Amino acid sequence: MDIDFMIACPDVQAAERIAPIVSKKGYTVQICVDKDPPSVTCYCMKHMLLEYHALIASQNELDEIAKPHGSFIDGWGTFGNVPDGSS
Repeated sequence: MDIDFMIACPDVQAAERIAPIVSKKGYTVQICVDKDPPSVTCYCMKHMLLEYHALIASQNELDEIAKPHGSFIDGWGTFGNVPDGSS
């Protein structure tokens, strides 16, 4: 499944420093900026089995990457395992 992990960042610069590090770890990264309320989130997607220990390991890995940049892991989610074109 494609699992999205969210890293809450204090600003765009922090997200831009985190993104290449996370990419090298095998995640697909997208930086999103919301204006109301103001927030910056670094979405990190990884194709993986949805297993408890793997989720915790990924969250811990991302949190350790995020901390030096004033950021932190802020959860995970998935839209499931629906094949393209299905609903």
